[in-house]
Amino acid sequence: MKKILYPFILFLFLSSTAFSQKGELFPSLEGETIDNKAFTIPEDSKGKYTILGLSWSNKSEDDWNTWLQPVYDKFINSNNFMQTSYDINIYFIAMFTGLNKTAYKGVVEKSKKRLGKDAASYLLFYKGKLKEYKQKLNLGNKDTPHFYVLDETGKIVYIATGRCSDEKIDEIEAILPEE
Repeated sequence: MKKILYPFILFLFLSSTAFSQKGELFPSLEGETIDNKAFTIPEDSKGKYTILGLSWSNKSEDDWNTWLQPVYDKFINSNNFMQTSYDINIYFIAMFTGLNKTAYKGVVEKSKKRLGKDAASYLLFYKGKLKEYKQKLNLGNKDTPHFYVLDETGKIVYIATGRCSDEKIDEIEAILPEE
C-alpha cells in the first residue's frame, strides 16, 4: 500500500507546485537587446500584456522554433486575414547560464548579422545565474522552452512548455485584450 501511496502523494505535490507561480509577479530578469541596450522584465514591459519565451539550452531549440512563426502570424503580423490587432510585448529570451555564458558575446554578434531589425526587436539576451528563476518559475527540463503571458502589471497569467500547438496559441489569444 505504501509503495502505491508515496508516488501518488509525490505526483500531487509536484502537480500542485508546477503552476504555483501563476498569479505571481514575474521575477525581475535583467538582460539586453541585440543592440546592447539594458532591458528588465517585467519592469520595462509593464503597461501591456507580454508574451515571454525562455530558453537556456541548445537542446530546446527545436521546440522553441515551433513558437516563432505561430506567434508572429497571430500576434505580430498585421497582414493576417483576421485583421486582429494586439498592443502587446513579445520577447524571446535566450538565457546564457553556467558554461554557456562563454558563448554569449558570439551568439549576440551572430544574431546581429543573421536577423533583420524587425525579428531582432523581439529577441533579448540574459547572462547570469539560473537558480533563482528555476526556483521562482519552477523551471523544469532544460531541453524544454518555457512560455509565459504576463498581464499589464507583470503578473503571470498563463504558462506553457514545450512545442507550440494551435491549442496553446488559442489559449493565449483568449487571455489577451484586443486593441
